[in-house]
Amino acid sequence: MVLERYGDNFIREVYVAQKPSVSSEIASSCVLYAKWYLDRMDESWGDAGQIQANSEIPVVGGVVLTYEGPGHVAVILGIEGSNLRIIEANYAPGVVSTRSLGVDDYRIRGYFRPQ
Repeated sequence: MVLERYGDNFIREVYVAQKPSVSSEIASSCVLYAKWYLDRMDESWGDAGQIQANSEIPVVGGVVLTYEGPGHVAVILGIEGSNLRIIEANYAPGVVSTRSLGVDDYRIRGYFRPQ
């Protein structure tokens, strides 16, 4: 049997970077995890509650700042309608997780775009 190759015109190889496993130290800090995820470990951001919002608009690859706990941060993976898809560490102690958060959620205090 010969397969038609018309589909080859529409398929291309795509490289998707995979992050290695994260250490328990990084998974125990939302700020360390966000810095690690965004390859910004050499920067000083301070504690989650100290990071100043520098944007009112969420962007993929940016950081959402929340009032949760003494302050919390998460990386924005996607924006689906009026929901943010985020990845974060230490929302549950020592765990890396994803969740959705509405852009109008009362817990959001702003957005941070690392410079």
